[in-house]
Amino acid sequence: MPGYIQWLLSKLASQSKLAEVEGISQSSADRSNSAFLENLLEPEEEKALMDLSNCREPVAGRNGTEVMLNLLTSRNHEWSNSDKLLSVLKAPLLRLCARYLLQEKKRGKALDSVANFHLQNGAMIERINWMADRSEKGLNQSAGIMVNYVYRLGHIEEYAQSYFSTGNIHASDDVRRYVEVFFVNEIKQCPTFCLDIPDLLSFAAVEGMRSKNRLRTITKHAVKILFPLHQPQVHGTMHIEANVI
Repeated sequence: MPGYIQWLLSKLASQSKLAEVEGISQSSADRSNSAFLENLLEPEEEKALMDLSNCREPVAGRNGTEVMLNLLTSRNHEWSNSDKLLSVLKAPLLRLCARYLLQEKKRGKALDSVANFHLQNGAMIERINWMADRSEKGLNQSAGIMVNYVYRLGHIEEYAQSYFSTGNIHASDDVRRYVEVFFVNEIKQCPTFCLDIPDLLSFAAVEGMRSKNRLRTITKHAVKILFPLHQPQVHGTMHIEANVI
């Protein structure tokens, strides 16, 4: 993945800068009140990263995003030689890697050039491998993470055509689970929330759901959805009351 770390560092830096400009700590509650800040980290990931600032050799940062940015830009990739730092970084790096591969697009196609090459030739994303390439190049480009692409003979033409026509990315359930779990957790964190319909359809049809039925199944396991009695007069937006089960 030649572009993963470049994309991730840009995301972390921009979010840290926005948090500084808006004068907030970038906690989940603060981000929900911002039009530009996004939840790059899960609450438990944020806590684990912030706990590093209290250890014997503290890592600087006012929030988890800054701590992660400082770790990934440390000299000689010092984080890659520490079991403790690796254990803290593993979950967010793998999850954000799945997001990068499945959701980040350029002109409707995968942002990553290697992923785009394989997908347009009919491959699917099979597995994300943690710290599979510890070389200098591997750490610089992808934080040591490598990706397995699989060409299934009976589906090569089908996968290539759907990717060409709609940008649909085929991936294994294990890879998609990273994105799906984050989607469910976003719902859990906000009892009353708003779903942007184009984004929801994109998530269902392109970023992970093979069908609307699967989307409903995942949602059913996470939340009980109660639609308001009146239809909101907002084009392109569906307001939903969600009570976490």
